[in-house]
Amino acid sequence: MNYLFRVVFVLIVLCCPSALAQSTQKPDKPDEVDQYVEAFIKKRSIPGLSLAVVRDGKLVKAAGYGLANLELTVPAKPETIYEIGSISKHFTAEAILLLAEDGKLKLDDSLSKYLSDAPDAWKGITLRQILAHTSGLKDWEAANALSYRREYTADEFIKLMSPFPLDFTPGEKWAYSNTGYPLLGMVIERASGKPFEEFMTERIFKPLGMNATRFNHPSHIVPNHAGGYVDEGGVLRKGEPLRPQVIAPNGGMLTTVLDMAKWEQVFYTERLLKRSSLEQMLAPVRLNSGANFNSGLGLFLDTFRGHRLILHNGSTVAGYSAVFYSYPDDKLTVIVLCNIDRGNAVNALATRVASFYGPKMTISALPEQPDPAPGSSKRLLQMLSDISQGKESDLLSKEWARFIPPATKAKIADQLRDLNRFAFLETETLEKKFDRLGTTVTQIKRYKLLSGQRTIYYTFEVAEDGRVARLFFEEE
Repeated sequence: MNYLFRVVFVLIVLCCPSALAQSTQKPDKPDEVDQYVEAFIKKRSIPGLSLAVVRDGKLVKAAGYGLANLELTVPAKPETIYEIGSISKHFTAEAILLLAEDGKLKLDDSLSKYLSDAPDAWKGITLRQILAHTSGLKDWEAANALSYRREYTADEFIKLMSPFPLDFTPGEKWAYSNTGYPLLGMVIERASGKPFEEFMTERIFKPLGMNATRFNHPSHIVPNHAGGYVDEGGVLRKGEPLRPQVIAPNGGMLTTVLDMAKWEQVFYTERLLKRSSLEQMLAPVRLNSGANFNSGLGLFLDTFRGHRLILHNGSTVAGYSAVFYSYPDDKLTVIVLCNIDRGNAVNALATRVASFYGPKMTISALPEQPDPAPGSSKRLLQMLSDISQGKESDLLSKEWARFIPPATKAKIADQLRDLNRFAFLETETLEKKFDRLGTTVTQIKRYKLLSGQRTIYYTFEVAEDGRVARLFFEEE
């Protein structure tokens, strides 16, 4: 997924409920966005998705495409309900900030203040570090520790994860971890005196008018609920239905694009959180070394060619993916909810849709240019080959090398298998240098990789020493 840099929030006019109730259906004559999305889901074998676009605080588009349920051939609509996976984390972060405003807790409190049964190794971890993914807690997915086919009590979850040592000293590094947010859910219950779901409904969903939003209970009947699907070698199957309730604060929410459009105002008004809380939420995390990273509290921060971005992505084993991309300077937000896990593809769709409503926000809009440094491009391509084969590369920073999972290495290998061309697009020199994990980034290089009939776009962030501090790709 795409994780990036600084955001300073910008106030926009609070959108009224009546404005958000408008434009909930596609026009009779499909516009260019409809045409693009319909072609996109066909090419990607996406069963169905729903889309919302908010501009200047008003809902300017809400539509559904494809099928919400393949068995019953039910079309996707703006009112269709999807799981949003890890975007749920941001709502949990908002709950923690609300409790801080209430004086019920402090962000720099230790976790053990609220969870007395936490192991000794966790006692130095603060709530802020969990929110910002700098706690060092072992990720349960990386450890393959949690089963989706059973329930866990709070005590059982703590005992499940307690034996794993911390990956690093809290605050030393950034590493995405799913383990911390269920613990924050327990903190919310103990600080508020209310069940987690009750607190979230009373303090967040109801005040924002998010009436369709709820938490996933597999046995509950949910009207307009999209079926979730997984791709097994080109054959679509039903996704895993069970989601243990203990992980609800981490990825258990169900919602619609219409409700997400109402939630968008949280970033630009004081409707839910005070300005001081928003500033903390949207500030890049600072590590013990003093370096910044592109994570706020429960969200990520990015820039693309000078356009700042607030974002989070979500995906689930049940067969859903979700994207929330908000460009504060452009007063533009795009929300995509989908009933299959097509992570990178849905990210690319969100940026492409944003480009229909504002400046070009996607790398695919950049034209090929003559390569000013063919030797450098050749070395970058060799670096990708080394990564795909599990080899060390002198061109890649050791800090970022540790973040590249085996699945990503396999994807790069697949892309290089039918390589036709590695084409230069641009080099962006940063006027204001910025740090990632203690590395100062000075340039961003963008390329187009043609592999068989596929087009993949690569972005490389280059540090002062010439090494790649971070890389990511998206497929057209």
